Amino acid sequence: MESSFTAPENNDNRPFSKQLVDALIQVFYPIFYFLFLLPYGLWKNAIVRMSNQKQSHALDVTNIKSEWPFLSWLKRFVFEFLFDALIVIWWLIGFILFAINGGFKAEFIGILIGLYGVYFAPITISIMRDCATLFVILPIRWLISFLRRPAKTYDLTHVGKIER
Repeated sequence: MESSFTAPENNDNRPFSKQLVDALIQVFYPIFYFLFLLPYGLWKNAIVRMSNQKQSHALDVTNIKSEWPFLSWLKRFVFEFLFDALIVIWWLIGFILFAINGGFKAEFIGILIGLYGVYFAPITISIMRDCATLFVILPIRWLISFLRRPAKTYDLTHVGKIER
């Protein structure tokens, strides 16, 4: 009985062992990146953004040149400051509080859960910021662009009867 499976054509002249090593690296690098590099990278980027905000005085209302200065400031405070501040503070204080509260005296599974909560918090907070941006800021931007259009672009004709 013939198999319907056909192996892909191998145009690479390298030995199979080198191709296997490349394939394993391709499989395990994203896992390694997610587990070890991504949380630290998000934390480091939050520190850089916080430093840039301090240098540019981004939270100073006098620097906001918008039609709605309070709303612009509120957006900057929540989406550009608060989430980054949570990421920075969570790692700085989280590991210390974990050690002080006896995290290393607890059972092994308790230690893993505590470290997981602290270590992966930057990813969770970044996902929360992205979702909040998607579900809060984008609809508000759509509403503002809708309200800025002139009234003549709206279909305001009424075809029904108005009864008294």
